[in-house]
Amino acid sequence: MKRLLIFAMMIASLATTVVGSAASFDVGASDLAAGDAVIAKCDPDGFDHSFTTSNGKVTNVTVTGIDSACVGGQLSVTIANSTGSSIGGGGPVAAGSPSTSVALSPQPNAAAVSVIHIVVVGP
Repeated sequence: MKRLLIFAMMIASLATTVVGSAASFDVGASDLAAGDAVIAKCDPDGFDHSFTTSNGKVTNVTVTGIDSACVGGQLSVTIANSTGSSIGGGGPVAAGSPSTSVALSPQPNAAAVSVIHIVVVGP
């Protein structure tokens, strides 16, 4: 009985040491923040677009109506299907005025295209 009590105390002591070591493990601290800010648009009236197909696949999107304030920004295009899932995209490429063409990869089936998202970052 005495042996069993000593053995249980040793196990409890060992478990406390392991837990105590884990509790003092320093994983490093980093700052995390959230917020919001107004970001001015380089083209307040938006863009127009058209796309080129080959064998039923969208190969290229031409973005038109790009304001000169967007020139030099990085333009990207994302193609989405009816569920909102990305099925193709291209860029970033340097935005030019009045239009910029973006090659797509992968090239989605034209029939599956529901939405074209266009984003300019910068200049």
